[in-house]
Amino acid sequence: MDYPVTLNPVTYGGTDLDKIYRLIDYAEGGALSRVRETATTSPEVLRTAHSVSTSGNLQVDRHLARLDLTETDNDYGQVTASVYFNAIVPRGTTALTPQKLLDLKGRLLDLIETTGFWDSFLNGEP
Repeated sequence: MDYPVTLNPVTYGGTDLDKIYRLIDYAEGGALSRVRETATTSPEVLRTAHSVSTSGNLQVDRHLARLDLTETDNDYGQVTASVYFNAIVPRGTTALTPQKLLDLKGRLLDLIETTGFWDSFLNGEP
């Protein structure tokens, strides 16, 4: 992925406002990006991380994308909300093709966009 990254959530029901995430730090296994304009008032952070672990007799690739937003609450001070996207993929198997992984991602995004799901999800409902 090339930086800076411009993200706009309007397609998914969010506010029609571009946020530009600029790369702050990159190391093997991940990257940290921030929105420069809000860094001191309401930090908005994009993190990616990659690791390898073992599950049974398979090595497993783990990939994470995470967005954090920190705001100042009148009663609680600094509060942070985070939304994650996590992919866990066994290495070396031919059964889980790239297309099957794209289908999983697509189904999850479709679920999130289903009318009423997000509110029910945040309310802890089934």
